[in-house]
Amino acid sequence: MVVASIGYIAFTLYGAIGEIAILDNITHILMLIATFSLVSIIAIAAIGYAWKLNLEFLSNENLNTNEIFAIFLRAGLSKYLPGNVMQYVTRNLYAQKIGITQTKMAFGSVLEVGLVAIISFVLALVLGREVLFGLLFEYVQVWTYIAGISGLLVIVCIAAFLLRKTKIALYVKENIIKQFSEIKPSKFIAFFLKMTALVTYSHIALGVMFFFMLRAVTGLSDISLLVVLPAYIIAWFIGFVTPGSPAGIGVKETILSLLLAGAYAREYVLVAALLLRVATVLADILAFALYYLYQTIVKVRG
Repeated sequence: MVVASIGYIAFTLYGAIGEIAILDNITHILMLIATFSLVSIIAIAAIGYAWKLNLEFLSNENLNTNEIFAIFLRAGLSKYLPGNVMQYVTRNLYAQKIGITQTKMAFGSVLEVGLVAIISFVLALVLGREVLFGLLFEYVQVWTYIAGISGLLVIVCIAAFLLRKTKIALYVKENIIKQFSEIKPSKFIAFFLKMTALVTYSHIALGVMFFFMLRAVTGLSDISLLVVLPAYIIAWFIGFVTPGSPAGIGVKETILSLLLAGAYAREYVLVAALLLRVATVLADILAFALYYLYQTIVKVRG
């Protein structure tokens, strides 16, 4: 799907290269990219803090914020590597640095992915139910759902069988399940609400940025935020759950163009999405650089 999405983007933009005149507004667009890169750092910090809450909830102890963000920001750059799982692999490599076993870190990643996916899907349903169902029924064939569900069931069965033959199953039973059974409902609700607030903020912030980028690219002032925002969240969700898509590259942009094709020219939607992608990549790099610059200054002064 990733290769097909990238091919679709390249073909679409190549066929309309003469019609896209963003050079007429290049100064404004460059200012938006720079501004959005800085604003995106706040969204990155929100997701990083959500990960910290997730690990603290799972380990039932307070963790060092500096150590958490050091790992989170380094792993954030790994998500652009093929496979869409490298950021979680990177986190596991540094698990011992923050006093967490690799097994518990892995379960933390599973919990995080599950919660982010659920929150994103619910948010997409709340803001764009008709758009989401329209996309699912118009572009996805029934056999795809059957194959996907069947494949998921097979994976679950294989995983369950393998876990029974390893020490992981015993660990899950004696630690993870036991720990969850002892958690007070009020504590889980508080944790879930905090996660929901942080993930929702991140989605809305990025969706609003895409809205302004689309306005700049198209030159239109009557673009509806109520149409663009749900479409962005839905596209982000699909890119997030697509296997093998590093940071949703290609998939998110393609889905956005399909969702908004009835309202805006798909060429402009793709250009706006790609420009926002540039801004968010720069934000990941800048956040990593700024954090380690800060750490270096603290060490020098100390």
